[in-house]
Amino acid sequence: MAQMWITMGPQHPMTHGLWTLRVKVDGETVVDTEAELGYIHRGVEKICESRDFTQVTPYCDRLCYVSAMTWANSYIYAAEDLLEAEVPARAEYIRLISAELQRLASHLMWLGAFGPDIGNLTLMTWCMRDREMFLDLLQELGGSRMHYNYPRIGGVKRDMPIGFADRVVAKTKLFEKRLDEYEMMLDESTIWLVRLQGVGYANAESMVDAGVSGPN
Repeated sequence: MAQMWITMGPQHPMTHGLWTLRVKVDGETVVDTEAELGYIHRGVEKICESRDFTQVTPYCDRLCYVSAMTWANSYIYAAEDLLEAEVPARAEYIRLISAELQRLASHLMWLGAFGPDIGNLTLMTWCMRDREMFLDLLQELGGSRMHYNYPRIGGVKRDMPIGFADRVVAKTKLFEKRLDEYEMMLDESTIWLVRLQGVGYANAESMVDAGVSGPN
């Protein structure tokens, strides 16, 4: 069978947080790839050249709409290292909590979007249902469901609301109970197993060497 290069979409430059991936296929087998990271920066780097350290943070929220807090925190950490800024321990803990909440919301978006691709619409609805819990918590911190503008050089915009920690514990415990339902649905899904088992190979050593992280 003839080999061919195809582009995995979507590719529109106004779309949030994506990357370009071209794959060379031989039938159903991917034999080569070309990945271009940072494809959708929408001129953010150029904009930031004319901004000071504190003005850059809101742009970081817009690099990826499903993980805005993560991107903003990453920039803040880099800026603090350069400025040798001291950060109160409480602010560090709040940032960590916000990053973990964002990670849960982000991974649920990934898994949910994958559902329709394998013919499992229920998976998408479950993921979107549970993602709402974590978006509600992030909204409490940043005042928005998407562009939080919450981390600050040297700390955070404001302290956690009263009772916030208790709500985080309650919702994460609820989600933990639901994980068994997710596992049962996927482990017993013929389509899920056929589409994913044996498609690619990666061992722990290769993952560490490549710096792979996230839902892989």
